[in-house]
Amino acid sequence: MAIEQISQLVDNYTRQDIDRLTKLVRAVIAKLEAELNQISIPARVAGRVKNPSSLYGKLSNWADKPEKSACFAPGSRITDHVRDLAAVRVMTYTERDRPKVADMIKDLFRSPMGISGFDLEEKEQSERIRNNPQNHYRATHMLVALKTDDLVEDFKNLGSDLCEIQVTSMLAHVWNEIEHDTVYKQKSGTLSDAEKKAIDSLGLLTKTGDNIIESLLYSRQIRVDRDAADALMQNERFADASALASFLNNHFGEKIAGETMDFQTGSQELFDTLQRLDWHHPNEIRAHFSPSRMAAARKSARKLARYQGKLGQKRNTYRPKSCDLFTVALFQLRADDLATRLEGVHANNRVVALLDAFRACRAD
Repeated sequence: MAIEQISQLVDNYTRQDIDRLTKLVRAVIAKLEAELNQISIPARVAGRVKNPSSLYGKLSNWADKPEKSACFAPGSRITDHVRDLAAVRVMTYTERDRPKVADMIKDLFRSPMGISGFDLEEKEQSERIRNNPQNHYRATHMLVALKTDDLVEDFKNLGSDLCEIQVTSMLAHVWNEIEHDTVYKQKSGTLSDAEKKAIDSLGLLTKTGDNIIESLLYSRQIRVDRDAADALMQNERFADASALASFLNNHFGEKIAGETMDFQTGSQELFDTLQRLDWHHPNEIRAHFSPSRMAAARKSARKLARYQGKLGQKRNTYRPKSCDLFTVALFQLRADDLATRLEGVHANNRVVALLDAFRACRAD
């Protein structure tokens, strides 16, 4: 193959294709970055258009290969034969996001004319790499073209152009680049055994590193979710007795065990008592006031009412069908703890009086 013919192909590429493919790479990167941000996949995106000297080297390597002869036929367009003239790489934080990004790419772009299924290939599954334990190349390669809706304004002349997208993890990208520059592009003779071992070791380390990063991101997400749940819980705490009464009405309905409830009566005393136990949130109500608990509380409440009536108590007596029922349920759960927390509160306090009567009734 004459050097002049290769030089002419490269010159045509420089004059006719580079500017257009640069626009294509810019458009592909913009769509990828916007969508990655939208679906919250952490990644970095980079792209390039093959420089003329690199293309010259590729064509020189192809010059004596019969299967590449069509590339050098008269009138041949280099864009019809070299698929990675425009290339974009998506570097995900974790290996597990690679298939998600591949699916995303299928939604964002179309498979180029004459190419089926984006020509998607997971390179590590190829026979060449799978049968070489020292080749740690891990990437998903795809060929894409812009959708018709994207071929507008500055991009309307990109309809027949394609772009190669490589999806890989960040650490795999590091190995890919180093291996490519030291092996594929070696210009200083055959690699030494020490260099080969170092590249192999680095490949193994990147796979371990991918697992570490995934574990780190998982731990971080647990922390973020926990902080968000804590903030949500803080925002949902009962602000006052009225908010508590409203929640009780919504959660239990108008009736408990067939009796129509008045959730306003006794709500302030119940609210104050819950505060003393640090039960500020609807979750505490859901956890501690189950139907069986409320049924047991009703039995105790009736016994308490009879006990107070027997003693002739007129003040601070139990009020049926009110929030006093929940206060009695609290007594069942935390009577001794409440007695300690209410130390120093005047005996005429309604909750203190009810608690004293409850404990006396229980001991009777």
